[in-house]
Amino acid sequence: MEKKIIEVIVFSKVDYKKPFRFLDIKDIVQDNDIIISGWEEAYHTENEGMDAHWHMRVYRERLETDEEFEERKAYNEEYNLRNKRSAYKNYLKLKEKFHAGWNSEWGEYK
Repeated sequence: MEKKIIEVIVFSKVDYKKPFRFLDIKDIVQDNDIIISGWEEAYHTENEGMDAHWHMRVYRERLETDEEFEERKAYNEEYNLRNKRSAYKNYLKLKEKFHAGWNSEWGEYK
């Protein structure tokens, strides 16, 4: 397992009155940053709603830190271990079921 490149949000803003200009982000943006900007129409439902607005996010890619890498590695190891335990548990259930013979829902086997 190797360190991977992750995206981090370095700028996020919503404006309900006017679109964004380059002046809003010129001091923040670097050459390889990813800029996503757009217009969202208003919507309203029974339980929620949002007015129409402009939105912008600037993402920056970076290599994950040693701490993030170790955390991801530990999570993956635990996840794989849980999957193996679950698969083995299912295997034992099926083994017991087939040693007992077919049940009536599959047809008679005994």
